[in-house]
Amino acid sequence: MLVTKTITNAVFVCFKVCRAPIAKPWQIGYVVLLTSVFFIVPAIMLFAMNCHMYRMLRDTCSQAQNIGNGYNQSRKRQRQVANNIFSIVSIFFVCHLPYRATSMYLTFVDRRVVGQLGLERYLLILYSARICFYINHAINPLIYNFVSTKFKFAARAKVHFQNWHSDAKSN
Repeated sequence: MLVTKTITNAVFVCFKVCRAPIAKPWQIGYVVLLTSVFFIVPAIMLFAMNCHMYRMLRDTCSQAQNIGNGYNQSRKRQRQVANNIFSIVSIFFVCHLPYRATSMYLTFVDRRVVGQLGLERYLLILYSARICFYINHAINPLIYNFVSTKFKFAARAKVHFQNWHSDAKSN
C-alpha cells in the first residue's frame, strides 16, 4: 500500500511524497532476502571461487617451475589474472556496500530516528549511497584499462577506428 503524505519542511514549504512503508514482517523478510541473495551470498561465493582460483594458479605455476619452460611468463600471467579478478570483484563489493548497508539501515531503524536526521541528512545519506552504487559502473572501464593490456589495446583500436570512420564519412 502506497502512502501519500504532505510534508512541511523547516522553511514551511509543503510537498507531497509517496512512500511504501516497510512495516510488516514479510516486507522486512523480503528486504533481507533480497540483500542476502543478491549481495551477501554472491560475495561469499566469489570470495571462495577466487581463493580456489588462486590455489589452482599457484599449483599450475609451481608445475611450470618444475618443468622449467616459461616460468617467468607463466608467473606474470598469473599475477595479471589475479589482479584483474581481485580488483574488479573488490571494487564491485566496495561500491555496492554503502547502498546495501543504507537500505538495511533504513529498513530496521525506527522511523523517529530517520525523522530526527532531517531531510537534508537523510537525502545526503541516500544520495551518497546511490552515487557509490553508480560509480562502480563508471569505474569498470578504467579498471580494465589499468589492469588488462588486452582491453587497453582493444579500446585504443576501437577509438582509432571510430575516428578514422567518422573522418571518412565527413569527406
